[in-house]
Amino acid sequence: MKTALVLGIMETVDKWGESIQEFLRQHGRNPILWMAFFGIGLLIFFSTYNALQKEK
Repeated sequence: MKTALVLGIMETVDKWGESIQEFLRQHGRNPILWMAFFGIGLLIFFSTYNALQKEK
């Protein structure tokens, strides 16, 4: 039973990955997309950094 659940999750993640790859193939040359990815990455980095600094 657990094996079927894990396989179902893996198939779902695989489908999402294919969807993301197709999206990036279609919109990969859009500079606004890459600026948004960079901005989101910075937001995640700084929020994580601040959360870790509060523990000191």
